Amino acid sequence: MSRPLTFADDITVDEVGIRTAKFGEFRVKSAYQQIWRHRDGLLFPQAVEALARVFREGAAIPPLEFFAQVRPEDAFRVECLCRALHLHNYHNIGVPGVQMFFNYDPRLNGNLQQSVRQLGYMADRLAHIGVDIRLLVCEITETDVLDHDAFVRLAAEIRRLGMRLAIDDFGAGHSNLGRVRTVEPEFVKFDGAFFRRVVEEPAALRLLRQLSEGFKADGAMVIFEGLETPTQFVAAIETGADYLQGYLLGRPALAGTVFDNEPKPIEHFAGPRDRIVRLYTGSGR
Repeated sequence: MSRPLTFADDITVDEVGIRTAKFGEFRVKSAYQQIWRHRDGLLFPQAVEALARVFREGAAIPPLEFFAQVRPEDAFRVECLCRALHLHNYHNIGVPGVQMFFNYDPRLNGNLQQSVRQLGYMADRLAHIGVDIRLLVCEITETDVLDHDAFVRLAAEIRRLGMRLAIDDFGAGHSNLGRVRTVEPEFVKFDGAFFRRVVEEPAALRLLRQLSEGFKADGAMVIFEGLETPTQFVAAIETGADYLQGYLLGRPALAGTVFDNEPKPIEHFAGPRDRIVRLYTGSGR
């Protein structure tokens, strides 16, 4: 049985306590993008998504360019390294009790047992850095790479460890409503590109609202990401968003950045020309 991956020699800490990971000629830093909770006409900065920001010789490079250069046999290690980095930088978010969403891509490793063991190791490490594991939300892309039994087992292991489960990129192409409902996720996050296309079609937007209401009736929180314009923001509110994320609401910021944590009225992001019709009448949870 292989041991979990550890990264004591791959992560360094600076004089103010911010950690950076190294992988070959690259340096990886943690960035966090705020996720806003919508309730009763107000938005509350209640969560962040952990993201990698990559540098080579001091210059930033697109994360996709970096990950494209990672050899397939190293992809799982790199994902685990990034996750370890983000967890160790949790306190540098500077917001006590904030939820942290992180990505888990089942396509990077076909050995489910190894993946589960690695998640367990990371959960154990949290006790040493004083982070409540219940604040972590594991985002899994619902993909046909995992068979149904493996998908269910992975979801069960995430919950056994004390994390919560989010289905990521719903609507991106491989989403299966039945499989998603089987694992009863706490969150369903709609793919940003998918949502931006739907916004352009009123009939599709009405159908999306029905799907959103179905997830909420099943007990899941609905997240719309990739919001870039006030029009998309208003559409997400009207479609029943519990949480919202996107460049309009705030770009990812490196660990150590001071976040604005004041609640905002919807109109702060909607703009003076946008009208909130409030098609969705639920009060949120």
